[in-house]
Amino acid sequence: MKIGFAGYIRVLTAVLYCGVVACCFAFLSDLLGNAGRDERGPFKDGGVVLKTDFPSYYYGAAALSRGVNPYDVRLLASLARADGVDSPVYPYLYPPLFASLLKPLARLAPEKAEAIWTEVGVLLSGMVLCLTLFLRVWDRGARSEARKMDLSEQLLSALLVLLLLVVLPFRQNIEWGQVNPLVLVLVLCALLLSDQRKGEVLAGVCLAAAALVKVTPALLLVLFLITGRRRSVYGFFLGVLGLVLLSIIIDGWSPWVHYLQFVPNMGYGRNIEGLFHPSVNANFSLSAFWIRALQGAGPVVRLVGMLSALTLFVMVLYVGLRIRGGRSYHFLVLPFMVLMVIVSPLAWRHHLVYLLPGVFLTVRYLASESGGSGRWVWAGVLLVLAAGSTMDFSMVYRNLAIPEVVRPIATSLNLYCLVGLLFASLACAYRPVRRPAGGMERMEGSLLPASPTSFRSRIHIQQNTSQ
Repeated sequence: MKIGFAGYIRVLTAVLYCGVVACCFAFLSDLLGNAGRDERGPFKDGGVVLKTDFPSYYYGAAALSRGVNPYDVRLLASLARADGVDSPVYPYLYPPLFASLLKPLARLAPEKAEAIWTEVGVLLSGMVLCLTLFLRVWDRGARSEARKMDLSEQLLSALLVLLLLVVLPFRQNIEWGQVNPLVLVLVLCALLLSDQRKGEVLAGVCLAAAALVKVTPALLLVLFLITGRRRSVYGFFLGVLGLVLLSIIIDGWSPWVHYLQFVPNMGYGRNIEGLFHPSVNANFSLSAFWIRALQGAGPVVRLVGMLSALTLFVMVLYVGLRIRGGRSYHFLVLPFMVLMVIVSPLAWRHHLVYLLPGVFLTVRYLASESGGSGRWVWAGVLLVLAAGSTMDFSMVYRNLAIPEVVRPIATSLNLYCLVGLLFASLACAYRPVRRPAGGMERMEGSLLPASPTSFRSRIHIQQNTSQ
């Protein structure tokens, strides 16, 4: 059978993608192999020492299995002491649905459950990287020839994913036993399915599942609204209703009653019992910034924090509505991902893996433009800001003699990088873009990048066609 040039390109592309996936899993598998040797691992002498965040998940699920309040941190600590666990147990902060999912793990010994959870984290992180590669392949409503990319474009996508794998804190998520890889898989599924006409409802269900594990992904519902994905919005509310009812059927009403009573404790400027004070330098949320800047956690701080978060949200919403009808909506994915991180009262370094789809889409789209060096400058700025936001500046602050007068403001460099990333991505949405030579126009409303064409040139083309 004769294979043409296009066939060879497809084979090389498949080999390239398989190589990227193999490299990603090799990197993550190395983390899995080193998990037991980590100082927070379960194999130290004496009592059992678990990873930083896993005990709160494990004992939240254990409390739910026993029919007691999973949001009582003192109760969780007593359960841990009864199992001989020496690790600190932080409060369980998530909706009851996540604890219901972990109930089978809670029936195992803590160290065995943690080993399984670590393996799941590696698998989910690999899925995140694979799904990210598909963000550039699919384009809703485009003809098949519009989806094809040459080998250089495939190589660029693969290298970008590998770069973000190293830059973003995937390693910390696995070493700490975090749930972020699961949430990010659900978010990526929602973005991918929302670009398939038959998958819009399911996209909303995936987003609902992510929001019932961590609440902040619900912000993407606004992105679906302004991009006209009404079926995804319907799917979101149907998913929330169905999953909450399922949780109530399994565990009853009491976990949700306890959760609703606990939610006010997670508000801006609130100090959660059993957790670090919200003003610690490692917390780079908007709320923490104002607590440090105003040196307090009273009603004024809560008001200023909420107003600043609302201001950034309104700015992103304004840009989204202004570019409605012809510009590239995928530029908004990154601002919404940044908002997911900084508007939460608690923003830690491991949360920055949520930047992956937004940075990938924006940089990949800028690289697809033709001519000019400005696009590479913008792409470089975005990558530098993303890398800067992931640096552990809280360790740097300890070794610097920062004057007390400016310390409250000088200890928020991660937040400044994230806000800069948000503004840079919004600025990219207003840039005059150049259409690639021979490229095809992109379907309106797609979250995925294709050949860029400005709204003004689109109108000009339509006028010439009508004449």
